[in-house]
Amino acid sequence: YQRRVRERAMADNDPLSRFVSRSFAPREFVSEAVKNDTIPSSRWQAEQAIAAIDQQIKAEVLSRRDGLLHNLVTTANLESELASVVNGAASLKSSVDRIKAELLVPYQAMQSRTRQLEHIQAAADTLRRLMRYLALSKKLRPQLSGGVRELPKVALTLHELSECDANGALDGIQAVAAERQFREESLSTVCGQAERLLLHGVEQMNQADVANALQIFFNLHQLRERVGHALEVVLEAGVAQLEQTFDTSTFASTTDLGASSMLTKGPGSVSRRGAPVAGASGSWRSELWSRVSALMDKFSHLSSQVLNLTRVLVKKRDPHSYVLFLDVVNADGQDTHPLIVFWERLFDAFTRALQHKCSESSFLKPAIDIEYPKLLLILDQFASQQAEAAHEFVPGFNLRARVRQAVAPFEEVFLSKCTARLYAPIQQISTEPPFSVKDTDVMAIAAAINAECKATRRSHDLLLKGLHKPLVQAIQMFCTRLRNAVSLAPEALQPDQPASAAQLQNASIHNGFLLLHKELVGSVPKLCTEEGISELDAAVEVAAAIEALTRAASDVLTPMLTSAKEHMDQEMVQMHTDDFEQALPAQPIHETTANVSPYLRSLEAMLTHCRRRILSKFDGFDADCSRGLALHMLHCFTLQSCFKLGALQSEPAKLRMATDMAHVELIASSLCDMASLADTPDYLCLRAMRPLLFATEQDMPKDAAGLPPVVALHLILSTVPGIIPMPYTVLGWSHAEYGLWLLAHSGQDVWSLAVWPALQRYRNEADLRQAECCQTYHEICKFGNNAFGAKS
Repeated sequence: YQRRVRERAMADNDPLSRFVSRSFAPREFVSEAVKNDTIPSSRWQAEQAIAAIDQQIKAEVLSRRDGLLHNLVTTANLESELASVVNGAASLKSSVDRIKAELLVPYQAMQSRTRQLEHIQAAADTLRRLMRYLALSKKLRPQLSGGVRELPKVALTLHELSECDANGALDGIQAVAAERQFREESLSTVCGQAERLLLHGVEQMNQADVANALQIFFNLHQLRERVGHALEVVLEAGVAQLEQTFDTSTFASTTDLGASSMLTKGPGSVSRRGAPVAGASGSWRSELWSRVSALMDKFSHLSSQVLNLTRVLVKKRDPHSYVLFLDVVNADGQDTHPLIVFWERLFDAFTRALQHKCSESSFLKPAIDIEYPKLLLILDQFASQQAEAAHEFVPGFNLRARVRQAVAPFEEVFLSKCTARLYAPIQQISTEPPFSVKDTDVMAIAAAINAECKATRRSHDLLLKGLHKPLVQAIQMFCTRLRNAVSLAPEALQPDQPASAAQLQNASIHNGFLLLHKELVGSVPKLCTEEGISELDAAVEVAAAIEALTRAASDVLTPMLTSAKEHMDQEMVQMHTDDFEQALPAQPIHETTANVSPYLRSLEAMLTHCRRRILSKFDGFDADCSRGLALHMLHCFTLQSCFKLGALQSEPAKLRMATDMAHVELIASSLCDMASLADTPDYLCLRAMRPLLFATEQDMPKDAAGLPPVVALHLILSTVPGIIPMPYTVLGWSHAEYGLWLLAHSGQDVWSLAVWPALQRYRNEADLRQAECCQTYHEICKFGNNAFGAKS
């Protein structure tokens, strides 16, 4: 409302605007009126403003008359309701006061009686405790005089006395105070005797003493703590033996000054910590491993003591409550089996002591690193001795794995040094060309591998780890190092010149692969078989790595054989440049190749030179490789000669081709045993082609049916020269180009890309002439469709 009045006054610029302004100050208004002597006018303005406000208020009230009347009625109703609530509250208060007055007196009486009853009960409980205490105290004295056999009863009595006096329940009673010192002395005596009995029983492995002592501590409710203390005593004996075993200061002939822990320093001398004098290393090593063996014997004895204690805990029950003692030891639900606790803590101490002594002695660490397999073997023997006990009492605990975990840091060092020893002879091989891989270098690598396998063979796990990474990686490194040194330069692949330095280098690499394979394949797989691990993944991986050596050697020889075959192809296609119709130049009578074509004489010379002067340097060039060359030569000759026959018209030319066929067979026999070629398709094709030199057009399709499809197609085409165009004519190639193309493509490609286009061209020409196709055309189509599939 005030906001609307202010806005209206400001909008109309009436005298009221000054009084409704937020900055209006009465004192300033009065002071200004007095100063300007306008008091009457200022008073008139104020009265006018009051009158205007009254009019506005009346107008507002009249405009809201209904709402104000409704609010007035509601207020009257609210006052009546409030009056009823106030009356109800007053009556409720009076009721509460009346009930409180009625209950307060009985409650106070009940409270008083309750305190009396509580005091009576406390007094009765104290009296019962006191009577029980006095009875037990009277019973204790004769029990103490009963000897060791009565100690469990004494312990039970002492515990009951402690329960009676628990939480100071009998404080302030003179009879109890007089007996308290005697009770404490008795408790100390019983605990001491039981402790000595337990430790003596554990040490002597006397189950009766151990059971008696455990019963005493069970009655005293100290069983778990006392068993833990007994284990601590056994562990202390093991730790003491550990310290003595690896203490190099007690080794014989320690240093020049007679104290191995002293540092010898002087001009030109080297600091030595716990190191033997010159010539004493062997005796120190012998003494070290003797001590380690004695340490494992001590560990076995201590384990037997803990095992005897465990047997009692597993079998012994309290005669009154039938509670198993082992359940009391494991009362918190954790895996606190005495054997597990003992072995865990014992080998934790073993790891710490060995690492600490290795850091102090310059002799101990190298000895452990080098002869780690011997340490692992001794530990494995200990684990094997305790395996039966571990399986009987803690079947889920892997003692062998725990033992290996104790020496895991030393195993990592040993494997890294093993890798370094395997890599060293490989890295000594120089690969700066020209070079030659010497047999002594390869034998050094094989000797290093066999030495590492021999050192680790007594431990299957260590042998597998040594085989899985270091050995496989060493073989792979050897292969990679020599593979990268293989030369593929032109001089390394030429077959018709004296052996180049690059070829001799490749031959030495190839022979190195085979020599290392020969040395390893007779030792490492045999070792895996003897140890019964040949079926495991690591052994399989090693066998695969060794076999990879032969593949690496084959990869070195293959490019040379491929180059020889390519030169053979180039020599063979010279058949098409040789005019068989011309007589050969006169040759000496003693020359065995007098009637052989020049291309074959050149081919034979190239093969003889390559095989004797180059391939003989590769130890892997064996009968299989020679047979491969012979088969390739037969395949190449049959493909080239099958379409050469079309150019042979005279009898002398065909006889010369027959002579060449015989000489090809002779060359093949010089490369390998013909018995190995007798059943091959290429050799059978060569033998079958010789009678076909003189076959007629009508006989050729039938006689060539048993030959390879490509050869048969070209032989049939050669019977009608000039009628059906030869494929090379249609393709616009020379004889030599077409011959090389035949060698590089399959029979399906030859039919689809060469022979069929020639037939189509012949068919199109016949259609243009409106002539019938010859019978040979139909025979070729039928033969090709049967062999390679019908063409549309």
